[in-house]
Amino acid sequence: MYLFEDTIFERLLDALKVGDRVVVTSHLFYEFKTNSERVALAYQLLEEENLLPSLENTSEKSQKLATDLRNEGNKAFQQRKDLLAMQYYNRSLAAAPLKSKELSLAIGNRSAVNWALGFYQACLCDIKQAFQSGYPEELRFKLLERKMKCCLQLGMKIDAESTLKELETQLRRVPSGKQVQHGSILKSLTQELDILQNTPALDCVNTINSTAVGCITKPTVSLKINEEIECASSCIALKYSEEKGRHLVATKYIKPGEVLIVEQPFASVLLPDSMASHCFNCFARCLSPVPCLQCSQVIFCNEKCRLDGWERFHSVDCSLLPIISKRVGKMGLLALRVLLIASQKGKNLQQFFEDVENQDESPDVRTRGFNQNGRYVSTEYWPIHYLIGHSDRRSNADLFRRSVTAACLLHCLEVFSDFFGSNFDDDLYYFCGGILLQQLQSLPCNAHEVSEMIVNGGSFESQEIGAAGYATLSLLNHSCDPNVVRHSYGDWAVLRAIRPIQQGEDILDNYGYHHALHSVDYRQNQLSQQYFFHCLCEACQGSWPFYKEQPISNPVFKCQQCGTSIKRDIEISAKIQCTCGAVNDIELMENELKKSSVLFRQTLSDVLKGQYLQEVPESLLEHLILLSTNIQRPWREFSECQETIKQYLSLQANHIVLR
Repeated sequence: MYLFEDTIFERLLDALKVGDRVVVTSHLFYEFKTNSERVALAYQLLEEENLLPSLENTSEKSQKLATDLRNEGNKAFQQRKDLLAMQYYNRSLAAAPLKSKELSLAIGNRSAVNWALGFYQACLCDIKQAFQSGYPEELRFKLLERKMKCCLQLGMKIDAESTLKELETQLRRVPSGKQVQHGSILKSLTQELDILQNTPALDCVNTINSTAVGCITKPTVSLKINEEIECASSCIALKYSEEKGRHLVATKYIKPGEVLIVEQPFASVLLPDSMASHCFNCFARCLSPVPCLQCSQVIFCNEKCRLDGWERFHSVDCSLLPIISKRVGKMGLLALRVLLIASQKGKNLQQFFEDVENQDESPDVRTRGFNQNGRYVSTEYWPIHYLIGHSDRRSNADLFRRSVTAACLLHCLEVFSDFFGSNFDDDLYYFCGGILLQQLQSLPCNAHEVSEMIVNGGSFESQEIGAAGYATLSLLNHSCDPNVVRHSYGDWAVLRAIRPIQQGEDILDNYGYHHALHSVDYRQNQLSQQYFFHCLCEACQGSWPFYKEQPISNPVFKCQQCGTSIKRDIEISAKIQCTCGAVNDIELMENELKKSSVLFRQTLSDVLKGQYLQEVPESLLEHLILLSTNIQRPWREFSECQETIKQYLSLQANHIVLR
């Protein structure tokens, strides 16, 4: 696979070098002031050079592809690569023709992975689906055996009894050469059922519909809803200044763990590598998914999500995914998704065009994107429309490259979908190209990742599964030492305080470059290239060390009154007077920290052993407040405490626990 900008763009440049047209084209492109004009020129050049994308493969269902993918899943499962096997079986499911033997085999094999991972309810769902899909009669004994084992594990006596009867019936149908082996299995399962006889029966198998990991409940914001920002708490407010632009500040003292924002994105996309493991609509990790009825690219956690995704966007991008999913990058996919949702898949294209053309830019920069009711609503288009894309700071070459990508996406929409329908004219056509180009500039500066935590014992590994446009999160400024943390709930984002935040203090997110992991020079270079600013946070100005180099002894204490640094002199009394006049009892502070630290170390040890609860222990939050109040940073135990709290919070968000 290749990216449009890495192949078509380079081939276009090579073509323009013939006849020395590069300079002329560059000057012409530079004169254009609108995104629509830029895309129109890029499209014209691509058309002249016959470089517009063509349909090289399709996503039609294929029995052969389904078989090949299932065989790859079998290899991965034999090597105990369970999550990889799950992906192969899901891809086999998506590729299999509807009501085919391959469809039932993919589901049946996937049930083995769910059993191995300990996801017994999902395993039961798979077995039920496999039988409904016509699973081969000669292979059913193994599935029934797995079904009964799940019932026994879940304490489902009534269902185990009925499954045992099915197994007895099935035993009479197996070849004579296998009856002794299968009879032994049946005897063992009967003995296990006898042990279960006196335990209460649970719900019937037929009521089980758990098909996704982490049926998570999103939290609500702390305090009441913000009067201006629909998804935010009243403990934050939107401000504007020439120096900081639009930014969020605390309206009160905020404790660690408080929920500041719970935001649904305007648009979101799964990364191609996650399309075989997560729902294409809601982003939940699928344990027993259903395939798209048309393409072989994506899966959904259930029929409801499949219908919702089809109605919102997939009826258009279903035919486009084979061409663009790995060729435009996540920002190209997200730019396309923004256009599809904003125009209601082209059904509202004329009205969308008129609304954008007639939009009067508010003279008040702070309230741009607000609706007529004076509210900033993330699920409406205008907040996304007015996010900064830094067009004035981008080079001519950068804009031209993005224009080529927008032109390729525009061509794919025209040729490989019915997006334009009868609404096709040049004004509407290049208006859509302009929107795509606008988003291709804005999203790299404003989009956020959608993530999932993979927990294996005491190991926590975060992986990116998608990208999304969150208009409210985009208002947050950056710090290499942020005071908030984001977690993904499906494709929703939840923002919490990760240290005490004082009234009037800025709410500061991290754009991916953290003082504990990256050097100052690297951070500044990356932030300047992608976000066009020079970071002046405390960690940068103080050249804070990496995590492993942070001090662990001889702390510098803070004055309890003003926060100024004070250091104990062992020759002098433990009570030290600060320049502000406050007297600080250093010995008392040390003793309190030692007691709190012992409890923290025990909690950290439990986490590293894989022993943890989903709720954040209150002692962790109290320890973080104590450290923040008493010790100047950088300080390694502060970083360790923060990270431990983040790991606990991740268990409330998108995650999968492997055993």
